[in-house]
Amino acid sequence: MKKENKTETVVALLESGYPLEIISSELGIPLDEIKKLQNSIEIRQSRILANRTRVISGSSFSKMQDIRKRYLELYYGDKDAKYIKRASVEESLKIDSEIHNIEELFQLLENSNDVSEISNIIKRVYSSFDRIKVLPANVFQSEIICNFFRSPVFISSLNKTMNNSKSNKNTVARKIYNGYKRKSLSWFVDSLKVALFDCVSIEELKQLSKMATIKFESEDPISYSSVRARIRKRMLELEAKQKQIDIIEKMSPELNDVISAIAIGNVDHEKANQVIEVEKEKIDTKSSFNSMSDKTKKEKVFLAITLALREFPDKYPIQNPSKTVRDLSKIMGCSIDYATQLVVDNLISLKKFSQAKDTCMNFEFEEKDYIIKRRFESLKTKVELAEIGDIILKGIMTNGSIDEERRYIELIENGLNKANVDLKKVSLGKSRDGRKEITLDDIWTERTR
Repeated sequence: MKKENKTETVVALLESGYPLEIISSELGIPLDEIKKLQNSIEIRQSRILANRTRVISGSSFSKMQDIRKRYLELYYGDKDAKYIKRASVEESLKIDSEIHNIEELFQLLENSNDVSEISNIIKRVYSSFDRIKVLPANVFQSEIICNFFRSPVFISSLNKTMNNSKSNKNTVARKIYNGYKRKSLSWFVDSLKVALFDCVSIEELKQLSKMATIKFESEDPISYSSVRARIRKRMLELEAKQKQIDIIEKMSPELNDVISAIAIGNVDHEKANQVIEVEKEKIDTKSSFNSMSDKTKKEKVFLAITLALREFPDKYPIQNPSKTVRDLSKIMGCSIDYATQLVVDNLISLKKFSQAKDTCMNFEFEEKDYIIKRRFESLKTKVELAEIGDIILKGIMTNGSIDEERRYIELIENGLNKANVDLKKVSLGKSRDGRKEITLDDIWTERTR
């Protein structure tokens, strides 16, 4: 038997599960050679299995990563959102430890006149920064390091070492220093971007604006301009949100009580109408538009009620949906389907999807008009799509293992295929500035379809 044919026969017998000793005895081949063939078969099979797993899992995993990155870009309104990293507790403590070490080294620099000692201390400062420069610092940590490298003490100490060195060493020392100086600024700019993403108040934003001082403009004008533009944009977002909050906070206690009672489902209609009349008159006295009609003034009060229930569901959670729908319709003089839409929006925000669907079905059953019935059907579909969006959003906001990401993406794909869902109608909420409604179609790119 030829060697090639004999090898093929051995491989076939091994793959069929024959014992090694019998193959060796029957074919007259040393047992060691058969063991080597068996090992090579096992290695080959494990590689094939690993490649298959990598293709299946990696593909789904990368899809989930693509979806997550795209969502963050749209939510923050910034393509850099996908690169944002935040330090763990351990990483933050490590940065604090190295900052403390550098502070101690700076005290040594201030008190030292020995050129050799100064040179050694500067090297230790560089080494300390090297240990943390790849970690995501917070803005206060990075500002300290940034200021260290620009401080008169450090620059003066560096000059002392260069004044006592040959010119070529001076050039190298200056290049090394400039490298650390640039890196510290880049580190600071990155941490500013993270802080801007996380900023939730105008006061915080003003503090960040002060930190992005003009002294860095000459070093990196592009980054400086970019950060200032981001600050202005975020300021506009927060101011727009603050206007909504102001409407609620400046609301009279009486109107606030009426809205709370509407949400609970125990509002006194007579008392509610009296409060609305009083609020209407307040608009009349404060407004410069003397020609404003009585109807328009009332609509402004109704707008405040609508805003409260729709935009602040946590403060005004609807507890008895059907009762609230009827109360809103009677007090505001709106149609039942409009009132239902307002209630459903509140329930969707609170993720009370079952209650929202039940509310739609209850009023759809009562309604005789075919066109209005269709509106309730559409509203129920909106709830179902919002529930799908919520499931998808949970996956986006959770960083799972490759296996978890694979199962999740398959679950989403199977669900979408079975329901024949229009991706444009699956809402994932609004962008942070509230200006854009993000849909599944926005993040389900060609790569993930």
